[in-house]
Amino acid sequence: MTVLNDSTTIVHGLDSASESFDYSLRKALMRSPISGILILYTFIAAWFIGGLMAFHFYLILSNQVSIRRQDESSQPGFSKLQ
Repeated sequence: MTVLNDSTTIVHGLDSASESFDYSLRKALMRSPISGILILYTFIAAWFIGGLMAFHFYLILSNQVSIRRQDESSQPGFSKLQ
């Protein structure tokens, strides 16, 4: 029973501590506009890297390669081993 009372006290203490701070994204961006730029940059970079990762997983799962094979005429000095 003591553990339950202690955990309830801790949770109540955290709730009251969080009420003393005003968490607002708008206010944070007004104080530091560079934060908004960094949030936007990180969001775009994550989508770009995630998209490339998904595309390459698709290529791996479908047994394809991302580099097209060039024909022999486009490579001077290339000869097949016979």
